[in-house]
Amino acid sequence: QVVLSMAATQQVIVVVGAGSREAIGAFQPTGRTLHEAPVFENDQRCLLSREPHKNSKTGTLAYGWIIGKGGKPLYAVQSEALTPPTSGWRRLQGLAPAPASVEVLEETVQGLLRGATALKIAGNDFFKAAAYSEAREAYTRALDVLDSGHSWNLEEASELSIVLFSNRAEVNLREKRWDAALSDAQSALDKKPEHEKALLRGALAAEELGRLQLAEELCARCLKAHPENSEARMLLDALQVPDAVAPAEAPEKKGLKAFSGYATDRSKKVGFKEPEQIPVSELPYHNMNLPEEQVRLMDGFFQQMREEKAKQAAKAQQEEKEYEALKGDWKAAAEAGLADGKLDPVERLLPGAFSAKGDQENKAKPPASSVSVPKELPTPSLADIDAMLKPLEGEKPGTAATVEAKKARNRRQELQQLNAEAKKQTKQREEEVVVGLHRACGEPSSFSQAAGEVYCCWRIPQCIKGREVEVTASDSGGNLLVKVRDVVLFNGPLFGKIRTNDILWSVSGGELNLTLTKGERSKLWEQLGQVSSLRVDEGGKVDPSSVPEPLSAKDRMDRFREMIEGEDGEESCYDDLPVETKRLVDALRRYKHARATGDNNALALAEIDLEEFGRLVV
Repeated sequence: QVVLSMAATQQVIVVVGAGSREAIGAFQPTGRTLHEAPVFENDQRCLLSREPHKNSKTGTLAYGWIIGKGGKPLYAVQSEALTPPTSGWRRLQGLAPAPASVEVLEETVQGLLRGATALKIAGNDFFKAAAYSEAREAYTRALDVLDSGHSWNLEEASELSIVLFSNRAEVNLREKRWDAALSDAQSALDKKPEHEKALLRGALAAEELGRLQLAEELCARCLKAHPENSEARMLLDALQVPDAVAPAEAPEKKGLKAFSGYATDRSKKVGFKEPEQIPVSELPYHNMNLPEEQVRLMDGFFQQMREEKAKQAAKAQQEEKEYEALKGDWKAAAEAGLADGKLDPVERLLPGAFSAKGDQENKAKPPASSVSVPKELPTPSLADIDAMLKPLEGEKPGTAATVEAKKARNRRQELQQLNAEAKKQTKQREEEVVVGLHRACGEPSSFSQAAGEVYCCWRIPQCIKGREVEVTASDSGGNLLVKVRDVVLFNGPLFGKIRTNDILWSVSGGELNLTLTKGERSKLWEQLGQVSSLRVDEGGKVDPSSVPEPLSAKDRMDRFREMIEGEDGEESCYDDLPVETKRLVDALRRYKHARATGDNNALALAEIDLEEFGRLVV
């Protein structure tokens, strides 16, 4: 039985259906008053209080209720009432949707029960969306609410706690938390010994923990109370050990036959049926009043995830079938060789393929007369196949051993072809990477600057990792080397000097991004290198795209504006600019002033000045 505390006359506010899960549940009075109304708080330290609000247009003072946590307002509603309104709530900084309802209950007991029920519903929604951690948290919070006092014994509260323990046991099974699952199932059974789901979930957890006797006992209790439960029947049949099995072998036999509960290989067990998948259109976020576009994007995301999972499952199933066929061939060849006395045991030929189950078990069990195949056998290598074939040389054609040897030789040829193809593809990919790097050599693909920094970007193959990049500068800061693998992207004198202790670079999305700090602030860089690098093809001809072009007045103005407006955390001052840059600033000011005043003569003179700057070559 569950006991609840606090005076039965105290109000309890229950928030239902909010997007931020910390706001869901029962809010109880804190004993404090704010603006003539009580302040409420839930188990997550969320506060519900009445707050004033001044209208910026009329200047009048109005009141409203706010749900917040840690000084962050999550939801609010405008109301002059001294108790929270049940509807009309709006989202502030909380997650969508706003609370579906806010209930005011005058009796503490019913309020706490309603709060625990709201958390149970939220947990069920999380469980349907496979958000098991969030579901477990919601069920735990609901149980904490029910265990918060000592004054009443209520049948309704006891029934709710049974459901919560059973539901949390299911979540723990999905998360492979076997001990916690068994504990929750036992807690539910302590209150209701014949609870069907708790019995079955406890049996599954006990089986995973190796407590097979307890698992059988729980299955038997479930079938006695609920004879129609087919899953309990299948699990019990799988757990039961035939009488002919020796006691020393009983645990192993049980382990081979028993269900794996919610383990990764549960789908391989006898009688297992994959649970029916919830349609995307019925996932919980469809009932959260989200924008239609957001719902559509989420539908597409979950559908894509499901399709990808189905493809991976189909691929794994096909690989398993092919592997089982190969393993069967190996077993047949080994058994034939052993029968003829021509072949060593497979355990000796392939020691790495067999995992010992423990020294004690190996000592207790006598040597097997037949070859046992491990549950997971690695794909044999060429050396393994050669070792299998060597004892069979000289056998007469047509014998079982030579037939199986032929299969092994065919498999060897297939492996050789696969290895050759893999080497060819690897070599081809490496050549493509080298070609891509050579294309990126020279000036960066994009170049920009701020008053104190230079930003460069080279487009490189996607497979390049950060550890394959080397960026070094000379001690004077006048030369830079950028190398990827063994390909030099840039090596030479820079347009200006840099600070050698302030070089940043990163590799992401097929781009090498480099940030250099100028040695002379507010100096206009026209490119990265002092002299442009010319690229040549295999025939020794210059790549036309690498030939520099004159920098026009407009391009130079754009570069200068980029430098002045570029964000590097500091602002440029005219007095700090170099003499050449000051001349460009003055010319640019004269040009803008002439255009603004309509003075054609001054405009022509300004354009001539700018053309002088434009004759410089990049």
